[in-house]
Amino acid sequence: MTAGKMSVVIVDDENRIRRGIERLVRAHGDIWNISGSFGTATELISSCQQGKIQFDLLITDIRMPKIDGLTLIKELKQVAIFHSIIISGYDDFSYLQTAIREGAIDYLLKPVDRDEFAALLKKTQHLIEKKRLEEKEIMRLKQATARLTYAKQIQCLSSIVLEQEADISSLEWTKDFPKGNYRLFYVSTDNVYSENKIMACEELTTWSFAAENIMKELLAKWEREEKQQIKSWIWRGKQFSNWILVYGYTSDLTEKGDETALCIKEKIQYFTPLTVSVSISDLFCDLSLLPVIRNDLLKWMQYRFIYGGNKLFYPAVVNEMLKQRKKTDSPKAVDQAIATFIHALEKWQEEEIKRQLNLFFEKLKALKSPEEIQYFLQSFCVQVVHYLIKRFPSIDNSQFIQDSFLLSKKSTTLYDLKDILNNWVDAVVKKIKAAADSNQSMDQLETAKKWIEEHIGKRITIEKIARAVYMNPTYFCEQFKAETGETVLDYVTRVRLQKAKELLLTGNFKVYEVAEQVGYSDPKYFSKLYKKYYGKLPSAYKERVY
Repeated sequence: MTAGKMSVVIVDDENRIRRGIERLVRAHGDIWNISGSFGTATELISSCQQGKIQFDLLITDIRMPKIDGLTLIKELKQVAIFHSIIISGYDDFSYLQTAIREGAIDYLLKPVDRDEFAALLKKTQHLIEKKRLEEKEIMRLKQATARLTYAKQIQCLSSIVLEQEADISSLEWTKDFPKGNYRLFYVSTDNVYSENKIMACEELTTWSFAAENIMKELLAKWEREEKQQIKSWIWRGKQFSNWILVYGYTSDLTEKGDETALCIKEKIQYFTPLTVSVSISDLFCDLSLLPVIRNDLLKWMQYRFIYGGNKLFYPAVVNEMLKQRKKTDSPKAVDQAIATFIHALEKWQEEEIKRQLNLFFEKLKALKSPEEIQYFLQSFCVQVVHYLIKRFPSIDNSQFIQDSFLLSKKSTTLYDLKDILNNWVDAVVKKIKAAADSNQSMDQLETAKKWIEEHIGKRITIEKIARAVYMNPTYFCEQFKAETGETVLDYVTRVRLQKAKELLLTGNFKVYEVAEQVGYSDPKYFSKLYKKYYGKLPSAYKERVY
């Protein structure tokens, strides 16, 4: 059917009359297109059943051999939507009633009057145009509803995948999804840490969007091939990753799902400078299992630490990998490597520290599972931080502790992990050197006092002061009291009130202005504190001065 045009089929067992109707239709402009002209109803029914013809308007004789016009309309209404006009040589009221009941627009008598035919064709044109507009609006509303539903579903899927522990009551929305088979895919960019060093973050983000578009195109292709028997949802995860949920009621998601995952991996490698690994679940029907399946996929993805990236990970593959894995060092050997490294730190032998770090990493690399690697990596970091706290209590270790928990999360391969671990240990070594080389207790306190004086009018916290002199906040307070005989709070209050007295004596400021300049936002509180320290309110003190 030509876009914008209206298609007509004509059925009449008399050739002369059929040709005459064809001429009448063509006389009313190019908007009408004759899709077919048939001598019997059987011929049209056969063409419709074979999908060879579509039409907007049927013009048919009422009395024909075998199948008459009314029966033709009734049968075609079961497989198509169209308007119809009945033409007959018999002015039979019962026929007219039946024709209208079957949905005919009108009933014309032979010979057909040109003016009547023209008016009827114009009426039909308006009806078809109105119907098309209605269908277009219905389609638009359906598409808008589908987009809104899809967006809500993506929001729910994203929240459940990103949320670590979801209460089961928060999974009620899964009941709104279609019933059938599902598979979950986790697509994660390999070597994110290394790629960040090679290309700018903006460039990596751009390529990540390109990879996502490749995934969407491949999923759309899969849906087309399965004649829309499957449906997919794709959303972004953390650290340049994507999640994909695929649904199929009758389609085989196993073989085709594995093929699509492989295709995603290969196409992204071919069209972008990135590589990805994909972990894939088995089939499941209950969407409330998503949090459990998510954890499985994340766990399988950690096998990149051992086997490298650009791979597919799913239960059968992971089990086969583990079977082929050689026997690893015992946990005692890894613990011993950690103890030897700590001993090198205690002796402060820089070359030995580097050598022992490499030996520890070799032991780490030989472990059988990502869980073991994570456990001993955390054990290593905890023991290093414990040594720092015990040996150098003045050092603020909070950042080292925070960074240690992110070591494995920042890396996707053992090569990345080694690089990140080396940087973390280098930072630890620099802190130790700074602490060991400086006889800094009094110098740090003097620096702290100077910092307080320079920031007297701003918001001051113990954490800010301690950060300024690179000390642990608790240790800083203890040292300050031990060396100066007063607490940090008392010192800050004294310095602020001395500055306030100076401003009252030398400047023409109002009390609330003085309070603001020395860091007090509440003038009443400032006045109360000032009276407690100097015996008089600042306003009375100012009046006595003048």
